[in-house]
Amino acid sequence: MKSVPICRAVQLSWKLRRAARAKADGEEPSVQEQLALLQRKVRILEGDHRSYSEDAQKTLRQQRQAVEKLRAENKALKVQQALETLSDMAAPSSLQQQQIVQLTNIIDVFTHKVDVERRRLDEVHKAVAECQAKALDTRKDMGGAFAASQTSRLLQQQTKVLGTRLERSLAKFNEAQAANKRMRGEIDDLRLGRSAFKEAHRKLEREVADKKRQMADVIEITNLACEARDQHLRQVAALRAQSDNEQAAFESQMAELAALLEADRKLREQSRRNYQHGSLTVEQEKSLRGRVAKGAWNLTTKEAEVSQTAEKVLSYDEAFKRIRHITGLQDMEQIVQQFIDNEETSFSMFAYITHLSNEAERLSAEVEAAEGELELSRQQAQQAAELRQSTGRDMALRVSAAVARADKLHAKVDGMQQRMQECARAVEQLMRQAGCEMGSMHDVRGHEGVTESNLIHCLGAVEERASLLMQSHLFVVAGRTALDGPAGPAGNSLRTGGALVPHGSATISIRPPSTEPPSNAEDEGANSALDVDQPLSRADIEAHILSQPNSGAAPGGANKTLGRRTSIAAQRYLEQFGALPHLPAATAATPADGASAQGAC
Repeated sequence: MKSVPICRAVQLSWKLRRAARAKADGEEPSVQEQLALLQRKVRILEGDHRSYSEDAQKTLRQQRQAVEKLRAENKALKVQQALETLSDMAAPSSLQQQQIVQLTNIIDVFTHKVDVERRRLDEVHKAVAECQAKALDTRKDMGGAFAASQTSRLLQQQTKVLGTRLERSLAKFNEAQAANKRMRGEIDDLRLGRSAFKEAHRKLEREVADKKRQMADVIEITNLACEARDQHLRQVAALRAQSDNEQAAFESQMAELAALLEADRKLREQSRRNYQHGSLTVEQEKSLRGRVAKGAWNLTTKEAEVSQTAEKVLSYDEAFKRIRHITGLQDMEQIVQQFIDNEETSFSMFAYITHLSNEAERLSAEVEAAEGELELSRQQAQQAAELRQSTGRDMALRVSAAVARADKLHAKVDGMQQRMQECARAVEQLMRQAGCEMGSMHDVRGHEGVTESNLIHCLGAVEERASLLMQSHLFVVAGRTALDGPAGPAGNSLRTGGALVPHGSATISIRPPSTEPPSNAEDEGANSALDVDQPLSRADIEAHILSQPNSGAAPGGANKTLGRRTSIAAQRYLEQFGALPHLPAATAATPADGASAQGAC
């Protein structure tokens, strides 16, 4: 990363992130994006390998130092043993021989220990290599050196998002539970009303059934009474007609019998008188005897008829006696009047039964209306339940859409925060490379370094510093050109430009770069000097500084304005640092040019 400019590194990181987003969205990244992604992975692996190799090398150095120390001790022991052997070569004593044997044993023990430590060191080297490989694989799987912090931050953000989502869900659940409780109360009220209507309906049905049974009993009793009345009336009329006929026949028979008896009496008196007088003839006597025999026969017949009529009269008397006994009345007129009253009572009962039938029909109509209202209430409750379910589904869809939108926004915010952190690190590195004075930026940056709040000010300071360096460079080049003897008004203006404008009167336009990630169209023009969506490179800054003096002056006064601004920049730089910086571009031409530039300064 040190060989690549910071601005290019930032551009590369943005391109890598855009390639990752395009890959996540399903788009096929380009070859350059894939190459940049692979280069970034290689740099990450190199950094991880460097960070882990330092620890391994440190451990290896310590172990090597221990081995070298043991080797030095072994060598010293061997030298001492050789010296003692040479000194005592003539006649070694038994004590010396014992010491030699002990030292030899000690040397063997230490040699064995050295071999053991060497094998252990080899095993440690192998374990270190394996640990480095495992650490590298683990770092690859984790996604880089900052994976733990990023994962922790993502977990915290996700926990916060889920907590917020849980609170919203609990609030909506409480609202839905309150709505359900209210709807349940309404349903319970409707259910109580329905049960009350059903109970009233069953009671009315029982009453109607009782009334119908009573009506049926009354109608049956009335019909039986009407039939008995009609039968009795017919019997009474028949008896009355029969009695009248029999009475008339009896009277006529009695009149005939009376006439016959009167005629027989007269005949007997006449026969007695004739017998007494003897004045009848034979024929008259025969005719008289025939009439008397005929009258006796007729009288016998009439007597038999009278006996039959008497028997009928007796049967009728017995029937009337039974009617009188049942009714408790003795007068026939009263009996007939009672029958008429019973008929009127039956008619009134029939009218009452008709009224009850109409009332039952009315109650049936009311029950049907109540059932219709109950069915309507049931339909309304069902519609309310369906509406509540559809409303719940709509709310669930809205909540899911809002949660998805919130997740996307959180992802965007995380991406923007990560980009801002990368930009902050890049800006801080730019400030260090540009040589900005950290003491003057302490009030702007504070103790936290470059943050989102002071990023624009830091970028402005970097651009101001870059502008000052570029103008100093232009001043050196202009001074060298003036020493070479330029002709025309441009050379005069460059020679005298430093004294024309006092210090602090020049206005430097600070144009900080945008913090937004570049788009596809901007990546195509990344080398353009006016690309404001990404940090400017050195060539862009030079082109920008060169374009500033010509922006507000006429063509004839361009060199004059350039000389004035370069002289102002040189004065400000000399006031701050006391000397102009070493610029390779200004001193790389010839030694004479460098000497002339130093003389101009």
